[in-house]
Amino acid sequence: GTGRFGAAQNRQILVAGDGRRPVAAGNLTISLFPASRLTLTNHTAFHHTRMEGDSVYREVNNATAFGNLLEFRFLGIRAISNLTDASVRAAKWATLYGGYHFSARRIRSRESETVGEFSDLRAAEQNNRLHAGLAGLRLNPAKPVRVSLDAEIGRADRPFYPVSEKNYHALGGRFQYKTKTLELAAASRANYNTNSVALAVHSSRARNHSLSGSWTPRDWLSLDAGYSKLHLDTVSGMAFFAAGLVEGQRSYYVSNLHAAHGGVRVAIRSRADLWLGYTRVQDTGDGRPTAAASSRGPDILAFRIAQVFPLSFESPMARFSMRLRGKLRWNAGYQHYRYGEEFFRQQNYRAHTGYTSVLWSF
Repeated sequence: GTGRFGAAQNRQILVAGDGRRPVAAGNLTISLFPASRLTLTNHTAFHHTRMEGDSVYREVNNATAFGNLLEFRFLGIRAISNLTDASVRAAKWATLYGGYHFSARRIRSRESETVGEFSDLRAAEQNNRLHAGLAGLRLNPAKPVRVSLDAEIGRADRPFYPVSEKNYHALGGRFQYKTKTLELAAASRANYNTNSVALAVHSSRARNHSLSGSWTPRDWLSLDAGYSKLHLDTVSGMAFFAAGLVEGQRSYYVSNLHAAHGGVRVAIRSRADLWLGYTRVQDTGDGRPTAAASSRGPDILAFRIAQVFPLSFESPMARFSMRLRGKLRWNAGYQHYRYGEEFFRQQNYRAHTGYTSVLWSF
């Protein structure tokens, strides 16, 4: 036949078959309390998904009367995990915990391919085991102060994807100070991963730092603000075709994302509320002046453009709410949006939005 534009259609695709998808899952948790300050927990989980049947995909070229025949037979994914954790309350203000986690995943598949008179059955199986250990400390030296520290290290023998976790470690900590009118918090976390598989090498480093606070000095006045920085850099092995096969190259990506917000709320005679806020998000990339100003990776503009994505976004806003009577309130607000990209300015935009509404509670 012909297509919608009149071109001859020389290919037919035929799909047929049947199949089933049985799923089995289960879990068991055992908790032991050998002492008043000691808790032991063991959790085991099992999940098995299978897809099996005689599904056939046949593609025929009408011009040559020749085509491929693919027969799907079986795909099974089985996952087993076992987690053992211990928690010790060394003192009223200090708790230590640690654990060992093990998981195993097996993936099996079978399919056959027929080309003309030749047929071949392909069977594949891959197993991946992950061993991870973790430890942590929770401190409460004074009533308003809480401190937590944690660490985790893991090793996998055969990760499924090049970007999956293989040799990784993570470190984190959090501080909190909380009273009736004041709350301050700070947190930091780092996650490093290195993965090497048969066809590629991948490593990533992520570091997140954040600060936040809220203060209510009066019943009619409250303030809150926060700041966070998220850093990410990755490097992966890369092979591509450009006038032939190019190997031994690397793909980079760098992000330095800063986010800040602040707001103030004022209550006016228990009848109206005024809220003012501001948000700003900015990714500085690696600081390069232009997209092409990079010495990393292959000397191809499309690759260098994709290494960073510097942008900025800011949004001031205001909202006013007044109680008319009983449970009826009138609201009005304004918000401004400004989005800007460093290297693709044609996608920048600004917007002014205003709104009003009536709220009835019952």
